[in-house]
Amino acid sequence: MALQIGVIPTQIKYLASPDKEISDFVWHLELHANDEETWRVSSDMNTIVEYSREAMSLEMNEYAKGKNLTEDAAARIRRWVDALPWEDDQIMLHFSW
Repeated sequence: MALQIGVIPTQIKYLASPDKEISDFVWHLELHANDEETWRVSSDMNTIVEYSREAMSLEMNEYAKGKNLTEDAAARIRRWVDALPWEDDQIMLHFSW
């Protein structure tokens, strides 16, 4: 296999601040991005996580079930996930606090 070198864009496009339900789910994503379905790098107060659409959907379903969210609350999170700027069913998120 030939060596492939890719350039990763350095400009981060920040999303609008989500409501509390979605913020809680995002914290969950950041804390649980350690399995074989995700890629994660973290330094100081910054974390970059890559998710596939399938892995995030599974995580969202487990989160909703574990938190006993109402159908409405789960649907709001699902709409937020669906509205993310996916590229070929992949997304790389930057968390900073």
